[in-house]
Amino acid sequence: MQHKKYIKRCLQLAKKGIGTTRPNPSVGAVVVLEDTIIGEGFTSPYGGPHAEVNAINSVANQELLKKATIYVTLEPCSHHGKTPPCADLIVKKQIPKVVIGCLDTNSLVAGKGIERLKNAGCEVILGVLEKECLQHHKRFFTYQNKNRPYVVLKWAETKDGFIAPLTRDEKNRYGYLILFRGK
Repeated sequence: MQHKKYIKRCLQLAKKGIGTTRPNPSVGAVVVLEDTIIGEGFTSPYGGPHAEVNAINSVANQELLKKATIYVTLEPCSHHGKTPPCADLIVKKQIPKVVIGCLDTNSLVAGKGIERLKNAGCEVILGVLEKECLQHHKRFFTYQNKNRPYVVLKWAETKDGFIAPLTRDEKNRYGYLILFRGK
């Protein structure tokens, strides 16, 4: 389906911002007219423009926006932070159709961006590749919903569950404590 193709591109773009946008989510956005991408962007490092702004600004002929569709991985924001609301920019540029991967669970947004777009007459489609978009934004959602960082733990272990042998210093310091993961 056409919508999935463009949300996939949004997800590719969104990955470019991972690690630089915190506490904001790393969003991807593309602007499409007649099955052709005419603009694209992703969230700038924290404090800079959001994905929608970067995608809209990348369109050479701004008049084309009035006939275009914007695709985004996450609901456009509807509140003022370091930057103005993206939903307001979409309305101002008169973009008639917005396709969104998933809802923003941040209490400052949480459906308010979609409501603002619909009230301005935009057609809104929500939930395209929702599972993939939720997975992509898991770091942001963990922070927003659980008030903690998303933690990734990696280690190497032997087949019998040992992580590493103790060094001589560790043996002297801890006795013969063995790091072992129980099964």
